[in-house]
Amino acid sequence: MMQFVTVTKIRLRGKRMSDKNNNSSKNTIFIELLAVLFIALKLLGKINWSWWWVLSPIWIQLVIVLIVFIVFYFIDKDSGGKK
Repeated sequence: MMQFVTVTKIRLRGKRMSDKNNNSSKNTIFIELLAVLFIALKLLGKINWSWWWVLSPIWIQLVIVLIVFIVFYFIDKDSGGKK
């Protein structure tokens, strides 16, 4: 009986992790599709935006990741790299 409970807990944890990965991949796919849509609309002449705004889904995502890395770098540097 105890073995069944342990296996069930492991499966539930695995499912939760896959749900998180699934949401992350959905967000990434949405951003990529948005960028492709903006590029297509710009090339077809349907929008008159600057190329900076057309490519904004890509560069905004990169800026956010860069800011997160910088923040974690300084947090780690202030703590002296000790855990």
